[in-house]
Amino acid sequence: MAFASIRPKYVKIDSVPVNSVVVEGIYVGEDPSIKFPLHPGRKIRQPDGSITTLSGCGTITKNFANVDVGSKVRVINTGSMILEKGNFSGKMCHTADVQVWAEETSEQTEEVADGGFDVLG
Repeated sequence: MAFASIRPKYVKIDSVPVNSVVVEGIYVGEDPSIKFPLHPGRKIRQPDGSITTLSGCGTITKNFANVDVGSKVRVINTGSMILEKGNFSGKMCHTADVQVWAEETSEQTEEVADGGFDVLG
C-alpha cells in the first residue's frame, strides 16, 4: 500500500485534439473561480474515484446549465469559433459538446436489413 496524491487534476477543453473526449465521468458539481466567478470549473468523478476539474469558460457554463449533479457526462472538444457579438466580439472561443448519459428504456432496438432500426416492444 502506498500514498497517492489527492490533488485534483485540471483539464482545459483544448487539452485534447478536436473531436476527442476531454473528460468523462460523474458530474459532482462546480469548482468556484475567484478570477472568473461567472464561469466556474466543473468537477467530474473518474471511474477510479479521482476528481478531474474541467476549467470553466462561457461554453462550459452554457452547456452545463441543465446538467444535474450525479449525471454521467462526456465532454468533447469541438474546436473553436470567432464570437460575432457581445463584449468579446471578434475574439476566439473554444467550443465543446457536453453529452449526458441517457438510461436505456424498456424498449430494445434491433438493426433491420435496410440499415435502419426497428423498435421492439
